[in-house]
Amino acid sequence: MELTTKTIHTATVRGTALTQITLDDDFIVPDVQPDIEHLIADHGNLTITDVRKSPGKAEVNGQIDFQVLYQSPGGRLADPLTDRLQFSERINLEGLEERDYLQVQGEIEDLTIDVINSRKISVKAILLLTLTAEGLTDHHLPVDISDAAAETIREPLEISRLSLRHKDTCRVKDEFDLPASLPTIGQLLWTSGNLRGTELLCGDGRLTLKGELEIFCLYRGEAEHIPIQWVEKTLPIHQTIELPAASQEMIPFGDLRLGSCMIRAEADYDGELRVISTEAVIDLDMRLYESERFSIVTDLYSPERELTPEYHLAELENILTRNSANIKVNGKLNVQTDDRILQIIHAEGRVNIDEQHLTEEGIALEGTLSVRVLLLTADDAVPIRSVTGLLPFSYTIDASGIDSDCLYRIDPSLEFLNAMMLGGNELEIKAAVRADTLVRRQFTCPLIVRVDESPFDEEKIHQMPGLVGVVVQPGDTLWKLAKRFHASVDSIRMMNQLSSDELRVGQRLLIMKQSKL
Repeated sequence: MELTTKTIHTATVRGTALTQITLDDDFIVPDVQPDIEHLIADHGNLTITDVRKSPGKAEVNGQIDFQVLYQSPGGRLADPLTDRLQFSERINLEGLEERDYLQVQGEIEDLTIDVINSRKISVKAILLLTLTAEGLTDHHLPVDISDAAAETIREPLEISRLSLRHKDTCRVKDEFDLPASLPTIGQLLWTSGNLRGTELLCGDGRLTLKGELEIFCLYRGEAEHIPIQWVEKTLPIHQTIELPAASQEMIPFGDLRLGSCMIRAEADYDGELRVISTEAVIDLDMRLYESERFSIVTDLYSPERELTPEYHLAELENILTRNSANIKVNGKLNVQTDDRILQIIHAEGRVNIDEQHLTEEGIALEGTLSVRVLLLTADDAVPIRSVTGLLPFSYTIDASGIDSDCLYRIDPSLEFLNAMMLGGNELEIKAAVRADTLVRRQFTCPLIVRVDESPFDEEKIHQMPGLVGVVVQPGDTLWKLAKRFHASVDSIRMMNQLSSDELRVGQRLLIMKQSKL
């Protein structure tokens, strides 16, 4: 007798590790740059440059590229100061094997830049690295047997499996003209790009990336008398990634981050710098899951010989929840200045999840939105200031049925941020945070891996009655009764004129032995 099996591949978590890294270094202002009088804004971008695996250990190399906007003596904004902090960290990860897939997620928890003196700054950063090692496990589902005489019972099995891992980059190139009301660019002083509302959709043979890229530019005009200018623009993103193995039934989930964003001022047809050119690189580290339903053989017997199935406990999973929660975050910031605020220039933020735990309703989150707002003030000596603050939020993600056996992952992102003046020196912040969530429920399932055959104990079979009357007990099924008395489900159904396989406790049945000895 041979089993007909279908092989599936599932991702098994070998181990996880969480480590916090503190970086601290001092940097000298280059000779070509003016002295520092006042820091206005800073920004850092984390890049994982290399990951090396060995049994039980991983080495992660990366860097934080930072830039600092500052004011020089005399109230003039200087060119941004840029440099990088590099790191190399060895992390113990029990269960990691060289052939495993290792995913590394990094976040900048805190970036603090202070002035030591007019020619020197101190840069401190706290990084959080999350490592997850996964290996592929093959499972052979018993979907049929080759013996037509054998009686089998089947049960439905729904599982989710990792169909595809895919790393890729999307390059977004676009440009826009300055509004006619704004003066021509003399020099770009500060630029930033942020992803908003990104969504990855699966289609047959392709992935589609949709979203927006928000661009901000602070610049100096051509003439000295022109005050500092700025422009904001939202660029649409619609990219198609050819992926022959993808299908529209698959569920995508993973990392989608802005790797780099180059913003330049270019000349228009008249030779004036009135065109903003953008080239962004979006890094994707995606997993595509697929849910399937099977009918597997869970037990069997034969009226001709003894069949003994051998089982293996397989670790399987299915997707319990896949959703996107929209979290509203509101709060107020106070600007510590005696000067009148003329206008809000730009606002940006970063989402941090500080705590997450399971509840009866789902996953409870506690987090903060770190906000920075650039302001134009009436102080001619320091016309541009920035104010920062933390806005706390809490939310429970709906994940009914989740328990400690489930694996879950939450990817937060900032969808919307707006700052408004309330009067005096108080700002009102309104924001929306999106939390993409995937919950995978793990369970064990006994799978038949082989069937041993042996002759019946003839004496035992002959001693069994050819016809027996039974009274249905709790837990009895047609299959269990047929196997116990060497009958078939069809014969019991026909002899008792049953219209369904459901039995009632206390129901009386006649069962005729079907053994061919």
